[in-house]
Amino acid sequence: MEQHPLVSFYLNQNRTPEGYMLTEIWGWSHENMEYVHTYIQWLFPLREKSGFNLRAPTLNDEVIKEFKSDIKLHENLIRSFRLMLDFYGFEMHEDGDGEIRIQQAQDFEEKSSYWLNPYNHNFLRITRILRSMTILGCKNYAETFLACLNDLYDKYHHDISENTLNYWNNAVRSD
Repeated sequence: MEQHPLVSFYLNQNRTPEGYMLTEIWGWSHENMEYVHTYIQWLFPLREKSGFNLRAPTLNDEVIKEFKSDIKLHENLIRSFRLMLDFYGFEMHEDGDGEIRIQQAQDFEEKSSYWLNPYNHNFLRITRILRSMTILGCKNYAETFLACLNDLYDKYHHDISENTLNYWNNAVRSD
């Protein structure tokens, strides 16, 4: 049986239709991450087809099961999550007991100036990240990131709409 494109991509065995390997994306500049719009659907896939990247595959029950049971897929997903956290100006720490903390990094003000403004397309990306992490068995990471985003809303409610905050919260509520 042929391996699903998302699985082989996440095992760094194939390229996206645009020619990107997973490990190449991990090495991108923040400028590439901001202006290329066809990688996020591969890093954080959903069950539904993307309106922005019709060539990106979608999740099914088999793929979800593989992500939840294969340690390499899980590790690579977490690495992609860390990449996006860094892009947004956050850092994640995990202790030996499995406790996860996400907080603003020292360069948060600089990095957030590129995305933390009303109606920014990165708000949609964040919704996708939260939803995908939840579906793929990393709900604890999504919940921790969501708590950080809720705190951010308290300070930046003039930049983050209540509607956006509701999307973020709903993205983590169900599997």
